[in-house]
Amino acid sequence: MQGRKEENAMCAAWWKERVFYQIYPRSFQDSNGDGIGDIPGIISRLDYLKWLGVGAVWLCPVYDSPNADMGYDIRDYEKIMSEFGTMEDFDTLLREMHKRDIKLVMDLVVNHSSDEHPWFVESRKSLDNPCRDYYIWRDGKNGKEPNNWSSFFTPSAWSYDEKTGQWYLHLFSEKQPDLNWENPKLREAVYAMMNRWFDRGVDGFRMDVISLIAKAPGLPDGQGDGYVFSPEQFAFQPKLHEYLREMRRRCFDGRNCMCVGETTFVTPENADSVVGDGRELDLLFQFDFMDLDGCGGKWNVIPFDLRKLKQLLVRWQEAIDWNTLFWGNHDQPRAVSRFGSDASEALRVRSAKMLAAAMYLLRGTPFLYQGEEIGMTNFPFRDETQLRDVESLNLLAQARKDGREAWAWNGIRKKGRDNARTPMQWDASANAGFTAGTPWIDVNPNYRQINVHEAQADPDSILHFYRRLLALRQGQGPVDTAGIAARLGMDEAAVTDCLQYWQESGLFTENQNPQPAKEAPKAPENNESAIVKTTENGITTIRSRGHLSPGEINTMLREDKQFAALAAELEAARGSVLSPSEREILAYLFGSLELSPEYLLVAAAYCREKGKKKLSYLEKMVAGWLEDGIDTYEKAESHIQRLTKQEDDEGRIRRLFGLPERALTAREKACVNRWFGEYMTPEALMKLAYDRAVEATGKVSFAYIDKILAAWAAKGITTVEAAEAERTAAQRAAAGEYSFDIGEAMRIMEQNTDE
Repeated sequence: MQGRKEENAMCAAWWKERVFYQIYPRSFQDSNGDGIGDIPGIISRLDYLKWLGVGAVWLCPVYDSPNADMGYDIRDYEKIMSEFGTMEDFDTLLREMHKRDIKLVMDLVVNHSSDEHPWFVESRKSLDNPCRDYYIWRDGKNGKEPNNWSSFFTPSAWSYDEKTGQWYLHLFSEKQPDLNWENPKLREAVYAMMNRWFDRGVDGFRMDVISLIAKAPGLPDGQGDGYVFSPEQFAFQPKLHEYLREMRRRCFDGRNCMCVGETTFVTPENADSVVGDGRELDLLFQFDFMDLDGCGGKWNVIPFDLRKLKQLLVRWQEAIDWNTLFWGNHDQPRAVSRFGSDASEALRVRSAKMLAAAMYLLRGTPFLYQGEEIGMTNFPFRDETQLRDVESLNLLAQARKDGREAWAWNGIRKKGRDNARTPMQWDASANAGFTAGTPWIDVNPNYRQINVHEAQADPDSILHFYRRLLALRQGQGPVDTAGIAARLGMDEAAVTDCLQYWQESGLFTENQNPQPAKEAPKAPENNESAIVKTTENGITTIRSRGHLSPGEINTMLREDKQFAALAAELEAARGSVLSPSEREILAYLFGSLELSPEYLLVAAAYCREKGKKKLSYLEKMVAGWLEDGIDTYEKAESHIQRLTKQEDDEGRIRRLFGLPERALTAREKACVNRWFGEYMTPEALMKLAYDRAVEATGKVSFAYIDKILAAWAAKGITTVEAAEAERTAAQRAAAGEYSFDIGEAMRIMEQNTDE
């Protein structure tokens, strides 16, 4: 096949306009009865994906592999695993997808390979083998490993080779040796392989753990005793940017293709360095909110913090121009069980729809994981024979040794990767229609109730909600907000707000609202400021600062002079000392959210003016401010000025209308803001509109008053005299003295105001 090259390098960013659907091929659809999903099975379901509204597929690895890590240990980059089919099957898949205008993005792992890859087989033969430097080999130190790094899967990140007397690095399992990106020959071999796939017709790559390919020069020890997990030495190293830019030049330039990276340990501070100018990655996956339900590690499961989730989503929306939007993938548990509720059928359906609207109405590219669109749930694992994931099996084995088996099972059932890897539930027939044989992993027993066939027959199902939502995202031209609201079961005002945000942010298409090019960001020297290390019993744990508990942060800040000065100033201002719990709240605001002392002092002063001295009230107020993007001292001060004016305006309205002392609703406040702001209405006119509204409706209706004032503002009526004259003219017209239909004019104005 010919490569998908374009004459115009500035081709449309199709990956911003389409919805992606991730397929885990082993569990999607089996075509030959061996219990393992395969490529012909995927082909048989392409019409379903087209019906759903999918515009691109992220296909998990289908390369030849010994499956030590379910395909993420590649033995041959240019051969299809026999379980999945043949290269001819793949070519057919690609052709059929393109026939339906669905793009194909391949999952690619080039941080490491399988230890059965020919490169590594050759590499370990001798010290002077031509492939030796394709991997990271080192001499040991004092009879031990070259350094103290631990890996994602094993206590040590090094394994010893008896034949050559050296150690090789593996940040994952010992069967996944890390490739040596310092070697230009290795890089050229990788680029040549990628270009052959592009020439075959694929539309892009999802790059697995791509942020780990560059290691710190000299491979220094991590800080701590024993084996230490040390991402500060192997994640987001300066040479990462050099390698990614070289890859862009050698593989992507001149092609209408894309690259999305799994950027492990990315932060809002360094994310723009890899996507900002489009010369490294097009999109990135960040996992900040995937850590919200773990305390000190993935397996210590706690309820996720909704407030932090919202703060993180807002922070990432502001950090980079275009995000990936997702609730799960092949490495995460099922979204509705994790972030929603599967305690009852009603809650499962309702929370699944809520999650879809909450995430996929944001600015960015949606990535759905197979089964998410029907609300598939976590599996009720009972014993070890049901597990397939090496991570869960290793955890369980170690937990048995430590006498913590019950703890491990709790983590596996709630967060184990096998939850996402159970077969796709197509219908209520045997094995959910996935296979005619014995499935490689058990089918969830709820498949008779939760499946595609049942969902397609129910117009109110999660599946139809997803389909309508995807159609909404990809729609163009005039939008029927009332119709959309009715179909989605949402408030029309919320739909209008979403659409306005999309139009302002250029969500529909890049061409409709092109974004100015950004100056190329500088690569960060390191990311130590984004990582905090804690050591307990010789084991070092790494977490983002935002994931530490208030108590941990308070302990860390005991010797911090700036924090001590802030606490003292707050105590002096309110005339009482902070309680231990209040100090933890202040530590959280200052140490975790990294709010400046000036910001916190002005916010606390505003709270005191409202008679709220306790810091628990300050914490709630600041959480709301951060959701609205008020995250600096200048923004806080400006916001307080606006609030003060708004409160004064609301007080004037209460006095003017003779209202009882009650809080105005959000819509009533919006009306008041328009009257004093957009309309600049004199108080005398507001009182007249109030009288007219009461006369017409018998009650105080802010909406009715707003329509009257909007009509007057549109006509340029700014005095009571002019308003009375307009009413007299309308009455005379109604009596037939004028042909001008003032009532029709008012209806037109009200309609325009509503729109």
